[in-house]
Amino acid sequence: MSTNNQEGLEEFKLHQSFEFKINKLARLMHERLEAGLEKHGITRVQFIALTAIEIEKKSSPSDLADHIGVSRPAISRMLKLMESLDLIERSLIGDDGRTRQLSLTDKGHLCMGLCWPHARETEQYFLDKVGQSQREALFLLLEALMPGETKALDKI
Repeated sequence: MSTNNQEGLEEFKLHQSFEFKINKLARLMHERLEAGLEKHGITRVQFIALTAIEIEKKSSPSDLADHIGVSRPAISRMLKLMESLDLIERSLIGDDGRTRQLSLTDKGHLCMGLCWPHARETEQYFLDKVGQSQREALFLLLEALMPGETKALDKI
């Protein structure tokens, strides 16, 4: 076995690794958000879908899948469930009737409205731990780490 593959192993500490810290933070944020959403009978991904459809105008299943980063089959299953829960409607549009348009039902609007304050509070809880300039730097750093991003670090 090559020693090049083991370079740095002796210094490795899981709890000090970037990956561990960012995954732990994401998990803590998800758990806090999900605890509040659970009271209204929806999941975090369903809430994200409601806001994407209503606020960000992602009106087709494929747009929604791309926007929230899940596969089309996963979106299809989730949308079927959300439709059965009367949170969304799927309408056929276009000349050939094959294009689906997503919209929120009255119950979906109500649910999103009830969940929105908790979602904002969850984000604010974590953002309040750092100052404004640290937030700005954090967002730029996170952008820089995303695939295809190269210029965000120039702004720091």
